Amino acid sequence: MQNGLRLFFLPLSLAFITQSPHRIPPFVIILSISIHSRIIFVQALAIDKKHVKAHYRMAQANLELLEFENAEKSLEKARECGLQTKTLSVMRKKITAARKEQRKIMRNFQQKMAAKLANGATL
Repeated sequence: MQNGLRLFFLPLSLAFITQSPHRIPPFVIILSISIHSRIIFVQALAIDKKHVKAHYRMAQANLELLEFENAEKSLEKARECGLQTKTLSVMRKKITAARKEQRKIMRNFQQKMAAKLANGATL
């Protein structure tokens, strides 16, 4: 606890979604949770700008949203606030791996689109 501020992250309950007659794709659920959590962390950081856990969780939320630059900035702020080096290196590896995976997905998509256009398909 820093400066009397406790940060509790309560994930969105998914029970109502699974019982809903409407099927919601899992990526939509994860996206909404990540956006919701990012809002919570922004509010926490407005109260205490040096809250290590909020910066770290913000990096996690940005990573899930594929916002790699913002994730790295949040992680750097967490380091400045005193986050342990081991935790930093684990998260940096996750960001690097996710960035490589995203590049691979985009490269495959571009190759498929180029192949379709070469075969006479239109956009």
